[in-house]
Amino acid sequence: MADALSMTAPSLSNVNVANSVSIAVASKQLDAARAEGEAVNSLIENAASVANASRGAVSAAAGPGETGGQLDTTG
Repeated sequence: MADALSMTAPSLSNVNVANSVSIAVASKQLDAARAEGEAVNSLIENAASVANASRGAVSAAAGPGETGGQLDTTG
């Protein structure tokens, strides 16, 4: 019986270490996913602000306050 108990203690210790490592790895993965999500949100927000700021530059129709339509294309 004593032999079984002496073998169980190191096994439990190994399980605790393995669990701690698994939790640490999962935490790092969640942190990376969170950072990636924040970066994607930032890219989308920046793209939206650029699109709003340069609306006339990406549209055939002139935006408000922009000049356009003055090129003679009849000739």
